[in-house]
Amino acid sequence: MTDQELLDEAIYNLKHHVALVGVTEELNTTHAMLGKVFPWLNTTIEGSNVRCDLPFANASPTNNRCGPNDTHMDLPSHPDEETVAMILKHNQLDLQLYQEGKRWFELEKIALGFTDS
Repeated sequence: MTDQELLDEAIYNLKHHVALVGVTEELNTTHAMLGKVFPWLNTTIEGSNVRCDLPFANASPTNNRCGPNDTHMDLPSHPDEETVAMILKHNQLDLQLYQEGKRWFELEKIALGFTDS
């Protein structure tokens, strides 16, 4: 398969086999949308006094295995320009799929009533 065919298949799968697309930039909205699409994942369920908050546990590992012999090495908070360019070069298909996922997320927000549009 060509890269374009792989991307087209991934986008097709996103639109036809994924119940809900969420993005981490809007984690609170994604969480609320999950509760609407899948009521059992909601913070609260009607008729219940139990509350289940979504934990935000997106911490860096204590050992990133970037040092010698898989030890921890402190990394800068942001990559340098050369590293960013390399990441962008090698992740073009992922970036295109991500952009389509964000577009789909915006449409889902409208459909589920999470925007004024």
